[in-house]
Amino acid sequence: MNIVTKYDLKRKVKKEFMENKIPFLDSIASQDVWNVLYNSLNDFEYARGSIISTEDMIGKKLFFIRNGECDIEKTIEVSIKNNKHEIETIRMKRIIATLGSGCCMGEEILLNDNPVYKYTIRVSYILNKL
Repeated sequence: MNIVTKYDLKRKVKKEFMENKIPFLDSIASQDVWNVLYNSLNDFEYARGSIISTEDMIGKKLFFIRNGECDIEKTIEVSIKNNKHEIETIRMKRIIATLGSGCCMGEEILLNDNPVYKYTIRVSYILNKL
């Protein structure tokens, strides 16, 4: 596959993803607004195990999964009594969800005054690449 064909295929896949997964996109009447939205979506490929965002990190991006799956990890604190009857706090990471194609992540930075990611996003599975 030559470079022009691959570029055209990536554009087509991105356009179809936007049309199928972003609500109300078909109601945008202005081609200029549509083009700004199209150009603001960047296409990245991550390897399995890659961390896309980290809990408590300042957030600047919203993520959509086009292909593959991501685990959503959250740090959980548990307080227990030890043998000396003292309270110890144990921190551990737990997978609280696995999200697949079409899902959005990082939306909490749009909804809060403090744009901090509330969880870690780790790539768990990659489907096909272009």
